Amino acid sequence: MKLDWKVGELAKLEGLTIRTLRYYDQIGLFSPSGHTDSGHRVYTESDIAQLQQVLSLKELGLSLDQVKSVIDGNHFSLFDIVSLQIKRLKESISVQQKLLQELEHVTSFMKRKERLTVQEFTKILSAMRTSHHKFFAEREARWESHLDRLGDYLGEYPDDASQGRTKLTMNERSVKYSTFVIEKNYNASPERVFSSWSDPSAKARWFPKADEFDFRVSGREFNRGGPPNGPIYTFDACYQEIVQDRRIVYTYTLDQGESRMSVSVTTVEIKQSGNGTQLIYTEQGAFFDGHDTSEQREHGTKFMLDKLGLELQNE
Repeated sequence: MKLDWKVGELAKLEGLTIRTLRYYDQIGLFSPSGHTDSGHRVYTESDIAQLQQVLSLKELGLSLDQVKSVIDGNHFSLFDIVSLQIKRLKESISVQQKLLQELEHVTSFMKRKERLTVQEFTKILSAMRTSHHKFFAEREARWESHLDRLGDYLGEYPDDASQGRTKLTMNERSVKYSTFVIEKNYNASPERVFSSWSDPSAKARWFPKADEFDFRVSGREFNRGGPPNGPIYTFDACYQEIVQDRRIVYTYTLDQGESRMSVSVTTVEIKQSGNGTQLIYTEQGAFFDGHDTSEQREHGTKFMLDKLGLELQNE
């Protein structure tokens, strides 16, 4: 009976790509129990059981950051997982219902042979774009899978790829600039939401606990840590502007070991919205040398803000 598997064998067994398994190892989500003398990854039966947990949680709709938090036992219960899934389904249903209402509105105009106004036509296009976002996201995921397979091929047959061409190396430097915006609505007052950012004990319930926390203009927030036997990450932030209960602006760097992953400017806007609060999170970042991407950072931030929402509900 086989007791261990190499990375290519495990990828074939689980229907994954070698690149995916290597990435899981890089981010500390799923790592092998050992390595050969030549440094190749070796996986055991217990590793396969852990991988099954990862894949099962992904099937529930969790992002990799959320899966990692569950596996690490960071106070993310089954109730939290189901609550997030329910929230996503409700959001999806709401989008589809809005599109249905807009289309029904259009057909009523058509039946009466009336002309649409520019505003009405714009509303319909906006609803359709939102509805079709998932379709294009799925197509993008399929292309990612194709590119993963190409990467595996190039890794297995490097000579075929390099003949007559310029070979890229990991020593090449690159920087990518990106901005993303996340909007969240919380059933809590702006004062409570602001306090969840400004009070160290409150923030530690949804964000990695700080080794240093000085919430004032020019103050510093700093933490360093990582998974067992995994890479060490360093978050180092400086507060640039603070408007009580309304706005927080800070810059921060994120390092993996000795490598700088990114430098960002973050603005957190807090606004009264009915009986609750609207939070608008904007991050403008420079991402270095392929260590991280804007998409991965956005996924991780969404997870943190969802966890903040759960904390505000539990208070």
